Amino acid sequence: MTTGAEGEAGINGGILRKEGAPPTVVTIAVDSVDDALKSVVRCGGQVCLPKMAIPGVGYQAYCLDTEGVVIGIHQFDPSAK
Repeated sequence: MTTGAEGEAGINGGILRKEGAPPTVVTIAVDSVDDALKSVVRCGGQVCLPKMAIPGVGYQAYCLDTEGVVIGIHQFDPSAK
């Protein structure tokens, strides 16, 4: 797909089928990653990357919802190590 003549400014690209990892992962801020992961599993989702510390920032985990969409879960905590 092209948006203009060759040599002119434009945004060229294409439309592809979704295969593999999604191009964007939405991350949701939560009060507790542990509680959120329990809720994900209770509601039929899966934990695909368990809770991990991001030093000085907080905790992060990734899940799959019931449709197979990856969702990030983040707990802000500057004391995370």
